[in-house]
Amino acid sequence: MIDQGTDGLSRGNLIEGVMEGKPMLSFVPLAISCFEPSPSLLQTWLRSWFHSNPVFLDEHEWFTTGHGITGGTKNSDGVWIPTTLTTGHFVWSPPPAAGRSAIDQLAISRHKRPTLTHVFLCPRLFTSIWRKRLYKIADCVINVPAGARSFWPSSKHEPLIIGLILPLSSVSPWQHRRSPPILELERQLRQVWHQPQCDERVVLRQFLKL
Repeated sequence: MIDQGTDGLSRGNLIEGVMEGKPMLSFVPLAISCFEPSPSLLQTWLRSWFHSNPVFLDEHEWFTTGHGITGGTKNSDGVWIPTTLTTGHFVWSPPPAAGRSAIDQLAISRHKRPTLTHVFLCPRLFTSIWRKRLYKIADCVINVPAGARSFWPSSKHEPLIIGLILPLSSVSPWQHRRSPPILELERQLRQVWHQPQCDERVVLRQFLKL
């Protein structure tokens, strides 16, 4: 609100933010993913706690690679048979305006390929269309405050929402969420962002081992 100019406008300041001529949408980037414009720091942080190299999906891959499909061939009857993965780590990073579409495809992928691991990242914007559904399918949802770490600076203004989706269990209740180990890791992750000396990657690696 301060950078956007509303706070200063209430005190008669007409040379900040939008009043200075900056476009309003530059403060509400609904069409920009968390990796734009400089993805290197965030991608490096993600790779640092994954056990294997994750696949970063673009919007076209939500419908193919995100479903564990890596290609395919035609059988003797001329029917195309897809080649699928049994394991893999996928990172979904839609712009806030496309968050619901990405989560819908992620939910389908989870039912089709229950052995895959997914991470969903999106700035806390336009949450009315996608956040409720994320909480239904994710095993753990964490909020990274803006400025808490170098990969998500205070210039981002809004927190980064991260949904962690583990492979489904082979026994009831199938999902890991709300289990004692998950609840304990969630508690640790809520605290770690306010302690600069702590390393959240240790906790995240433990999460992926569940």
